Amino acid sequence: MIFSRMTKRAISLKLLWALFASAGLLACADSSLVGAALPGLRASVGLLPWEESLFMATYLVGLMLSSIWAGWGLGRWEDRRTLSAGMVLVAVGCGFAGFLGTCRPLLFAGRFLHGLGVGSVFVAVPFMIASRCPDTLRGKMNFLFQIMVTFGLVLGSFFGWAVVRLDLGDWIWRLDYLASVVPAALLLVLSQRLPSHDSTRPDRAVTEASVRARPSARVVLAVALPALVQLTGAGAVLCYGVTMLEDIGFAGGNANLGDVAVKAVNLAATAAGMFLVDRLGRRPLVVGGFGAASAGLALAASSILLPGIVPSICAVAGLGLFVAAYAVGPGGCTWLVPAELLPESCRSWGLSLAALGSHAASCAVVAAYRPSALAIGDGGALLVFAGLSLASTILLACLLPETLRTR
Repeated sequence: MIFSRMTKRAISLKLLWALFASAGLLACADSSLVGAALPGLRASVGLLPWEESLFMATYLVGLMLSSIWAGWGLGRWEDRRTLSAGMVLVAVGCGFAGFLGTCRPLLFAGRFLHGLGVGSVFVAVPFMIASRCPDTLRGKMNFLFQIMVTFGLVLGSFFGWAVVRLDLGDWIWRLDYLASVVPAALLLVLSQRLPSHDSTRPDRAVTEASVRARPSARVVLAVALPALVQLTGAGAVLCYGVTMLEDIGFAGGNANLGDVAVKAVNLAATAAGMFLVDRLGRRPLVVGGFGAASAGLALAASSILLPGIVPSICAVAGLGLFVAAYAVGPGGCTWLVPAELLPESCRSWGLSLAALGSHAASCAVVAAYRPSALAIGDGGALLVFAGLSLASTILLACLLPETLRTR
């Protein structure tokens, strides 16, 4: 009997490892694939500029609204059923966009359903990590998810490049969409193989977090943290890295090479965080990460604002420091700390609100960066993000408890 229980537990953990890895691949693949899909859509469907904006917006709206339905689903169903429902939405949405995308209403409907399904990952996966994983593995499981998110960005970019090189005509953008069905199908199968889990059992956490912060304060911190992470400007740096370096004075090829170096640092730092999160604890990584991120942004901004005094290479070094600090600390713990802070009785809705705030803040940062950079320059925009990161450092140093070993 004991051996049978141990075997089932080992199988369950292996399924979780595979599930979180697949979820990471799916979570941000669209960010890379859509760049390759848009030129093909312009050529074959004839999207107008405002339709391209609508094409992007429908996915983001679905992503934000997914936070609401996924939180509701976790409160009423098992976590595996909520995740399965999300993957069905991804498959249907990608099918609409991939096979019927020449019809504009179906193309936009497919994008919306795609975002509605993918967004469930950002609610269901942290919930599953906090509820199903042993104390000793929660940090590693979370960083595995983050590593695969980063790897998904690279893999999506490579897949989009390969499809364009093959010159397959209309199938260029169709394959870009249908590629997302693969991790979604894998997630659907893996989630159904997981054992049932009772998410209504009472919270057993008696921790330093509950001693240092009242329950209401814990909920507020948990909901606010992902939005604070996005306000560091990480989305803008990762989306507009090449543009920033070109504005500084790097030639086109060198700007791309610098952007590759920054993203490589992101991947390496995320991997390093996997080994540090359970040794140093969550609080030092988050607070220290915000502080180091602020220093990196300030260094990059000084290189732009003081070109004759601070060498231009300091811009790459500053962005690299920012990305490394972000990946090890705030970015890596974006979903881990809120899931551990929230009592199990309100974890589903708390994570739902946290995801909604994170997506809204991310959209606002990415949308506002270019107009801000045109108004006050890249250096000024980075300096604003440095100030926000410093303010978050001070706030969290005062309020954020340690959540390691919370169960």
